[in-house]
Amino acid sequence: MKKKLNSPSPEAMAMINAHRERWFSKETPEQLAERRAKSAAKIAALEAEEKEEEAAFRRQEAIESTWFWEEGYDATH
Repeated sequence: MKKKLNSPSPEAMAMINAHRERWFSKETPEQLAERRAKSAAKIAALEAEEKEEEAAFRRQEAIESTWFWEEGYDATH
C-alpha cells in the first residue's frame, strides 16, 4: 500500500495557482485583474441573492407560524 503524501495547505495551493495563472496566462495583468473583479462581483451578487431568498423564506415561515397561533390551530389533533 502506498503511503499518502501530505497535501499542500490551502494558502500554498493559492500561491501555486496564482503562479500558474500568471505564468501560463495570455492575459495582461490588467485583463487578469478585470476578470477577477468581474468574478468577485458575480460571487457577491449570488451571495446577496441567496441571503435575500433565505430572508424571504424566514419571513414566510414567521407569517405561517403566526397565522397558526392566531387561528388557534392545534397541531396535537
